[in-house]
Amino acid sequence: MLDDGKKFVRLTIDDIEIGKPLRWAIYNGDKELIFGRGEAIPTRAEAEAAIAKGWFRLFQDGDPVPQPTGIRPLTSRVERSPLRDAVIAQQQSAVAGTPAAPTGGAAKKVDKPGMVALEASRIQVGDTIQLQGSADASQRYLVRLIGYAKNAGVIVSVPEVNGAPVILREGQAFVGRFFSGLSAYAFPTSVLRQTNVPYPHLHLAYPREVGVQEVRKSPRIDTELIAALSLPSGKEGAGKIIDLSATGAGVRTKQALAAKGEVIQAKFKVSVQGLDTVLALNAEVCNVRVDAEQAMPHFLGLRFVDVEASAQFALTAFVYGRLVGEN
Repeated sequence: MLDDGKKFVRLTIDDIEIGKPLRWAIYNGDKELIFGRGEAIPTRAEAEAAIAKGWFRLFQDGDPVPQPTGIRPLTSRVERSPLRDAVIAQQQSAVAGTPAAPTGGAAKKVDKPGMVALEASRIQVGDTIQLQGSADASQRYLVRLIGYAKNAGVIVSVPEVNGAPVILREGQAFVGRFFSGLSAYAFPTSVLRQTNVPYPHLHLAYPREVGVQEVRKSPRIDTELIAALSLPSGKEGAGKIIDLSATGAGVRTKQALAAKGEVIQAKFKVSVQGLDTVLALNAEVCNVRVDAEQAMPHFLGLRFVDVEASAQFALTAFVYGRLVGEN
């Protein structure tokens, strides 16, 4: 029991129904909420790993009177588990939309991969999935999610190359990859069927689990991308993107262009696996400074806003590709 006026009961693994909505909110040893009532924990292995640190629920009328257990509260630092990062962060859209503050360096700290159910990833109809060949890693196709039936199959669009549909054979194995929020997901799958009836689409095997790797802060890479910058007022200029993440960028310009709080458009080109994509992204100016010793002295820290799904995928794929040396 934790003693702050409220009574808490320690939970065991037998108190948790895996994959089903929780009957109570769950707290850690610092009495901080880590799972809300109604949320689900996807696998027993993840629950066992996380519950070992100490999970509690509020004492309710009708419960046996809890006895002191001598539990020592955790330190004031919040301990983050892969389960909490992988599931809760995806269930709270605010986390997915929180950018890292623009900096000049690269924040490359990444959590260890975890596993979640496909439905827990919060993938949406229309989201882009990259299919990478298991036998031939250079074989990569972009498709869009049409829908899925739990434990039955995943339905996606037919991949195209130069505008022509690609014919895949039944049983052909792939690794599916997609991004959601600040996390990258991957799952093994294979082709169940490709058909044109009633429209061209592809049936893929439903994955038992999906690997998830969450970046605690949006990773930032150093770049030298040329960008065209414009304001709603019509004012225009050019700049160099010196660092870039999936949520923002640091840009240098020769002249002062925008003030903090203004929204500008940054237009620049990225290359993913040899495919060039021109991105035109709206961005809020979050930071402005002048470094007189620089050839381009004016610095703008940008946070991207209202990014379309296709542009977000290309941007995130570019950043992650640079981090792992693929682009």
